[in-house]
Amino acid sequence: MRTPFRILTLVATLNVAGVSNAASTQVLYEMAVYGVNSTPLSSSNTTTSFTAQPIATGNQNIGASGNGSGNSNAYASATPGILKASISSSADNVAATFSNRASTADSRALANFIDEITINPLNTGLIGNTVTVSGNLLLSGIMLAGAVDNNVGIQDSYGQVFINVSGTGVPTNWGCTSFTYTGCVRNGLYGGVAVNQQNLPPSVIPFSFSAVLGTSTSIQYTLELQGRSNAFARGCDDVTLPCGALSVASMSADFGHSLLWGGITIADSLSNPIDFTVTSTSQFDYKQAAVVPVPAAAWLFGSGLVGLIGVARRKSR
Repeated sequence: MRTPFRILTLVATLNVAGVSNAASTQVLYEMAVYGVNSTPLSSSNTTTSFTAQPIATGNQNIGASGNGSGNSNAYASATPGILKASISSSADNVAATFSNRASTADSRALANFIDEITINPLNTGLIGNTVTVSGNLLLSGIMLAGAVDNNVGIQDSYGQVFINVSGTGVPTNWGCTSFTYTGCVRNGLYGGVAVNQQNLPPSVIPFSFSAVLGTSTSIQYTLELQGRSNAFARGCDDVTLPCGALSVASMSADFGHSLLWGGITIADSLSNPIDFTVTSTSQFDYKQAAVVPVPAAAWLFGSGLVGLIGVARRKSR
């Protein structure tokens, strides 16, 4: 069984003066690259953290002449109301004499925030009543995946990437073929069968949950990306299958700009709107939409799908 050869997890708690640790943010990334016989060839990792905004970045690369290569990248950042994540990977392999070859590059990035909020009605006589809290998460990003085959003897070469947005009151019935992710892109050959699937996530993700006015309510939201690039080359003999044929695959998902809190409204049991204010442990004002951050993690696409296909074309000449 293939397992990531290095997993790095960074968890940080917001240290806001005078408040408890009920508000926290978490980022996690996992990367793994496998060569022939599922043996990792090399790795490198970096991690950096900042107060109130934990951030994890990483880069891993493997490569061996004539034995396939791959690379994997991941990025994640989290603050209350703002989640960012980006991943990319690529893999390639060359058909060799009587030898099946496979290269696989996996990436995963996760960003999460937890907070305690209290909804306070302007009409204090409503304190203790149960209300419906409604709002939206605003998602902005791009997902790409693909593979290039230069020989019919090459199979199981594909790129795939999944996104999952979850949290308090967020729907869970998205569905992506047999998967329950918010969105997915899969392209290439999988089990020798052509796969071309593109289920992009919505840009506006609604949520709704109940809360008691004047009472603390816990909320939690997560942005997660998972992806794989797999390049497989079957053994060749230069008769039925030519040697030297190149198989490449890649995937990219950039949501570094980002998953944003879109603000909330509240209503009573008769759907009448209620005027209110919100306090939170983190001091973020959940009544309002989060400020759009500066784009991040664009560096992941420097070796993305377009560049990889260009390399494949040059190598196949």
